[in-house]
Amino acid sequence: AIVGSSGSGKSTLADLLMGLLYPDSGEILVDGKPLSQDRRQSWRQTIAYVPQDNFLLNDTVRANLMWCNTGVSEEDIQKVLEHAAAREFVEKLPQGLDSVIGDRGARLSGGERQRVALGRGIVRKPTAFLFDEPLSNLDAKLRVQMRTEIHKLRLKLQTTFIYVTHDQTEAMTL
Repeated sequence: AIVGSSGSGKSTLADLLMGLLYPDSGEILVDGKPLSQDRRQSWRQTIAYVPQDNFLLNDTVRANLMWCNTGVSEEDIQKVLEHAAAREFVEKLPQGLDSVIGDRGARLSGGERQRVALGRGIVRKPTAFLFDEPLSNLDAKLRVQMRTEIHKLRLKLQTTFIYVTHDQTEAMTL
């Protein structure tokens, strides 16, 4: 976990880890090797990033989930919905997975947008999962559910999970 107060550089460190920013001095190592210019693109393709303010397409839930991996089966999409704690709300949408969610997910609540973004990350099958304030837009009940699902994911995916948060208690529970 990367824990600190607002403005302390947490998101900047996350951008450095993703290879979106370059350090002025020193270097970022991935598996003991420098994250050099020629390795950045391939490294970025192995990371799933769930930011606090998610970017969603003005398209269907399905299209948003499959944005980074178009070869996902229907069975895998159903598993993703379950892992992202999104199945229930998606089933209630007028066309389910084929419901258009509006520009930046405008037809969804903040928590629903966050769960679609989490699902998109899961579809990617990353070697590293980076969460920036992953539970910030959720009510208390969903926070508990998402903590459980994230913990299950961490065990199932056997991948590196990095949490950026200002809440030390939250970091310890994830």
